[in-house]
Amino acid sequence: MTTRRLIILTGASRGLGAAMARQLLGADTHLLTLSRHPEAALVDAANASGTTLEQWALDLGHDVGSSARLETWLHQHAASQFRSATLINNAGVVGRVGPIDASDAETLASVLRVGLEAPMLLTSAFLRAPRAPGRSTSASSTFRPAPDGARLPAGPRTLPPRLAWTISAASRHSMNSIAPTRRASCRSRPA
Repeated sequence: MTTRRLIILTGASRGLGAAMARQLLGADTHLLTLSRHPEAALVDAANASGTTLEQWALDLGHDVGSSARLETWLHQHAASQFRSATLINNAGVVGRVGPIDASDAETLASVLRVGLEAPMLLTSAFLRAPRAPGRSTSASSTFRPAPDGARLPAGPRTLPPRLAWTISAASRHSMNSIAPTRRASCRSRPA
């Protein structure tokens, strides 16, 4: 059995995702990033640390084939290659700040695709594919303090503060809950 870990990270080209990518580097790591723009500096850091790095240039707001591509990739890499597998859904899109009725449909759709649809599809593909024991989680660097002390996600900032926080918390909680639920349902299916 190998001692390498597989980590799949979305939104690794900026902000929290870029910081996480650098923290995850190590000789025992195979890091696969899904970001709009591959980062040359990460290649240098990965080479220096002995990390196996793959960067896919994908815009999760417009790329509907990313989950199928991930599932195919996971099928091509034997589960025995890795001691563990982790999917970190970090990608996020900052929507227009203002009243929701002033937001255009394309922007709202992009925020939902990147923040909800893509993580659900990627998590589903991750759980369907044969792989080492693993987990899926969602993170977000798109929060900012609200005037009343609530934490507002950048995408739904156009909603009333408490509603936006509730929707964001519910969607992140849902994404973190999907993995064990999906895994349990897969185990209960007859072979």
